[in-house]
Amino acid sequence: MKIYGVKIIIKGSKDEKKLTGELKEMIGEKGVFDFDGKTNLRELAAVYELSDLVVSNNTGSMHLALQLVLLLLQFLNRVIYIDMD
Repeated sequence: MKIYGVKIIIKGSKDEKKLTGELKEMIGEKGVFDFDGKTNLRELAAVYELSDLVVSNNTGSMHLALQLVLLLLQFLNRVIYIDMD
């Protein structure tokens, strides 16, 4: 991540705080931000609008990202779907 200068935002529900915290710790980079339970829908849309890539499972926020982001990597069970439009 340092080579490419990317920043990672981890987003989950308040109930997923432990999981997202563990993920951030595993990545161990300074450019990782945990927005878990800290954004409302409007704020999340603003984050997505500034994003170049969103990686998501099949959730409501994934459908929001699909409308706002150029590249979406979605996990549906074992299938990876990439929307390049």
